[in-house]
Amino acid sequence: MKLKRTLSIILCTVMLITCTVVAGTNFVSAADTEQAVTSATDKSYSGMQESLKTNSGLAPTVNDGMILQAWNWSFKNIEAKLEKIAAQGFTTVQVSPPNEVKEGTKNIHYLEPKGVNNGWWMYYQPAGFQLNESSDNALGTKSEFESMCKKAHSLGVKVIVDTVINHMGTCDNEDSITSTNPLDHLTPKAKTFEPEIVNNKAFHTPWQNCTYDEDPNRFNQYQSTLSMTRHCTSRLPDLDTSSTVVQTAIYDYMTEIIKSGADGFRFDAAKHIETPDDCSPFASQFWVNTLQKVRQNNPDVECFAYGEILNTCGVGRKFQSYTKFMDVTDSSGIWSISDAVRGKGGNPVPFYPSDNFTKENCILWDESHDTYTDGSTTGYTVDQRNKIWALSAGRADITGVYLARPSDATNTNACYTTLLGEAKDASWSNSTTKAINQFSNYFVGDGEYCNNDGNRAWIERGDAGCMIVNLKGTSATVSLKNHNLKTGSYKDAISGNTFTVSNGYIKGSVGSTGIAAIYFDGGDVPTDTTGVTPPLDEGTIIFSNSRRWEGTINYYCWNDDGAKAEWPGEAMDYYQVNEYGEVQYIATIPEGYTYFIINNGSSQTVDIPFTGSIGVYPLETTDASGHYEVGTWEIVVPTTEPQPTYTEPIPTETVTTPTETSTEPLEDTYIVGVVYPGGDDVAIYDATFIQKKLANIIEFDADQMRGGDVDENEHVEIVDATIIQRYLAKYDTGTRCGQRVPISSYPLKK
Repeated sequence: MKLKRTLSIILCTVMLITCTVVAGTNFVSAADTEQAVTSATDKSYSGMQESLKTNSGLAPTVNDGMILQAWNWSFKNIEAKLEKIAAQGFTTVQVSPPNEVKEGTKNIHYLEPKGVNNGWWMYYQPAGFQLNESSDNALGTKSEFESMCKKAHSLGVKVIVDTVINHMGTCDNEDSITSTNPLDHLTPKAKTFEPEIVNNKAFHTPWQNCTYDEDPNRFNQYQSTLSMTRHCTSRLPDLDTSSTVVQTAIYDYMTEIIKSGADGFRFDAAKHIETPDDCSPFASQFWVNTLQKVRQNNPDVECFAYGEILNTCGVGRKFQSYTKFMDVTDSSGIWSISDAVRGKGGNPVPFYPSDNFTKENCILWDESHDTYTDGSTTGYTVDQRNKIWALSAGRADITGVYLARPSDATNTNACYTTLLGEAKDASWSNSTTKAINQFSNYFVGDGEYCNNDGNRAWIERGDAGCMIVNLKGTSATVSLKNHNLKTGSYKDAISGNTFTVSNGYIKGSVGSTGIAAIYFDGGDVPTDTTGVTPPLDEGTIIFSNSRRWEGTINYYCWNDDGAKAEWPGEAMDYYQVNEYGEVQYIATIPEGYTYFIINNGSSQTVDIPFTGSIGVYPLETTDASGHYEVGTWEIVVPTTEPQPTYTEPIPTETVTTPTETSTEPLEDTYIVGVVYPGGDDVAIYDATFIQKKLANIIEFDADQMRGGDVDENEHVEIVDATIIQRYLAKYDTGTRCGQRVPISSYPLKK
């Protein structure tokens, strides 16, 4: 919810009321704000280049680096591309499930015509839990797997295995079987490869397809856990993972994988396997007796693991039950990022930690093989996927997975012409992906500070690097609020452009990819400021995009002799973000023009009289033609470059609230109105954080709830943000805003 302005506004067709802009404070919008906790003072662009000369610059562990999902690639073809994978900055390669499967996959395409019972998904139908030795498997044999792992390690590349251990494959005529006996649905090959499991009937019975019913109004925790862990996922016979025979088979399989050279696992359908925390009678020690035991018995191997857990774990089931053992996929986070990149809302820099995730246990990705083949992400362009990847791999402590598509086309036609086992170059091998990965590797161990203004998102790493993504297009001149980067010049590893950091701002031009990965490149700020935020001049107009119009913002001006340019006019330059979270644009109207209109080609303002420098923002109301009426404020053009912001007129009589002096120890007091982490005085950021909390972008802890409840009515509401703004404008708020008071005086008891 957006704050209402408390300053006076004008209806351009009715009257003008102006207020003066004298100072500025920027706004942190729709982002988490996490201070860097480590210094990168010894890091620079030249240092990064030097490190690449002496080694691949890869991260030291799977957990620290980025993963290439070599989807359906054979072990031989992966081995042939390992030098390129390392050069691209991928620390790890993830291979498709290497176990025995129910049907041969050689000379089979990723997708076969409708009615043909084969394709990529065959690898998710196990016939046995041992590395494949069958000659009809397109991925290859155990010896080829071992050879690939050996070469990977010689190049500093790690290997993890997509591991399918929740279920087994079906028989060919499964759809026609009505029996509730899971053995009747099981692939006949299971009797050959897993006779103990079959003979012990170690499957959940009766056979019942998983309902995925997670509605808490209809399903309680017991029913949800039953559905999640005991029913058949996608009609596949569900293993009794609580049984000793299954746990032994899976432990042996995982041990074989590690002993053959792998460094870890990806667990398919992880949420369908129970945990020790599950309610009775569903809890089991499966993860303790498999993954945890493998780690204990192989202390010299990283044994990294992450689990596929999409959306939720089910009613009453918590992600923390899995994060005790492994990292987990944050599907809500990645959809938020992709929505932001595609202009559909969303937060491009999701907040961590949350109740479910911390950065350290979170897995993000550009897309998954499921979303690619089911059409959810098929239409994403290379630029969009690169931006999603930059916002995933650019984060501190987060591990990312990049899908190696068979083609960059925005359809799945290549799946019908690419054979299982083939390894093709696509966006995983382009220069932008490489630059993003190298940035991620170089800043391992450095903290982050995330920000976005709705048009751009940027991730500062330590004090010497920043990943910048233009959410609204490609090339763009930017002026972004800086928090931790040291003053100086910076080099973009993608475009080669120079950026500068000074006076609290990061300035420069993002190249044609819409992404910049900038590194500190020197101590002096260049005097050439071409392409950065212009200063205020006579005739300046500033437009605050309060209605969040998309696309290019134009100004169209004219006088009795005609217009300066044809409709829709000329593009305005990006200027800054004000304290309301509105992106501001700037332009200069030459002397002699008497009217102007702001527009984006479809929406526009009413005709606005031009009598000198002025700030404008569209209101919610329109005239009879559907053109937006506007509010304005006066711009005072100084001799130095300011950062304009809105302030309320200071009243002629100001009532000063006496300051209460607390005798309580500082740790037993708080400042009313302070919610910004580490804040020691009330500031505009505190109002901003309240807005973000109410928009469900961030969560408040108990201290923030107390500080944010400015009117002390036991709730944090939009009125609390308004009170903070009035306090900053030196109005009497009738509250204790700004005062340090004892915690014991706060009325909230719960």
